Amino acid sequence: MAGVQLALYKPHRAMDIGGRLICFWTRSRYSHVEVVIDGMCYSSSLRDGGVRKKVIDLDRPHWRVIPITWRDDEAALRMFERYNGQPYGYCDLIAQHVLRLPIDDPGLLCSELCALMLGLPESTARGMSPGALVDYVEMRNAK
Repeated sequence: MAGVQLALYKPHRAMDIGGRLICFWTRSRYSHVEVVIDGMCYSSSLRDGGVRKKVIDLDRPHWRVIPITWRDDEAALRMFERYNGQPYGYCDLIAQHVLRLPIDDPGLLCSELCALMLGLPESTARGMSPGALVDYVEMRNAK
């Protein structure tokens, strides 16, 4: 199997108001993240209704892809299967990232699922924004 990668999405369309709001609320350049293994993208998506996998054309200027050398792809896929089909974290998005309130929502945000797939403990992954995950990955890759 190929290695694990993290794909980062930067809103590029004027009409992507939701993505721009997420960037504003989380103080990040990126509004969405995907774990990529063998060309398949794994994430939780508002548009797709929750945790899912799908093929996405990442060869575009609004995507940045970072290799993850420290995570085994089989372990990442096992974590995906554990959460596959769970709903998107609507309440989590509003409570934690807009109102800054703690909440225990069964749904998952993209960055939360990706953090779990990359091996972060659930207590760390929950509430993690795309920007915070990118910061973590860049710090860990620098070691």
